[in-house]
Amino acid sequence: MPKPAGYPMAPIGIAPQSWDDRSVAWDLRDFSEAEVQFVGTIATPYQPQRSLDGTNYVNCRAYDEVGTSYSTIAVAGIYVFDGGGYLKFSAGAGAALTRRASA
Repeated sequence: MPKPAGYPMAPIGIAPQSWDDRSVAWDLRDFSEAEVQFVGTIATPYQPQRSLDGTNYVNCRAYDEVGTSYSTIAVAGIYVFDGGGYLKFSAGAGAALTRRASA
């Protein structure tokens, strides 16, 4: 669930790191939430997907810092995702991604 603007994340469990291959799932089973920062011009919108088992993925929503939800990500910014499963992007191109997660 997205937090209100200015609400601090829990202590970091995974420090910020580059996410070069967005089609490879990020294992968030041990984390309550994750943030992904998109930097640069997005050429093709990113389609976030989640899975509970790491095999069967469904489209999911992303949330910005004020709690607005998005079915795809087309604008640079920082977006929040729920943890407790796996996260990947089935489509998208043109931005550099940085990710981090909290316990």
